[in-house]
Amino acid sequence: MIPHTQGNEEGRLEMTSAQRDIIAHTQKAGQGRLGGYFITGPGSSDFDDCKALVEMGCMVSLGEHPFCSDTTFQVTQKGRREALA
Repeated sequence: MIPHTQGNEEGRLEMTSAQRDIIAHTQKAGQGRLGGYFITGPGSSDFDDCKALVEMGCMVSLGEHPFCSDTTFQVTQKGRREALA
């Protein structure tokens, strides 16, 4: 089940702490050589949160990772802004 998120009075999205952690982790990884990707798949505790972040426009799905059957996600500009809010 994808956690339901809505905007608050200021127009910002209400992210769960787990969703903010995913964005922070992905951005931190982006400072290295790997480019800030988050790889997860069905059955992982992070997968539904990543799908919810895609629905909010805070991440994009880049499809299946070439070396495994998991999905690769990347943070969008909107995700960066929302995580800092």
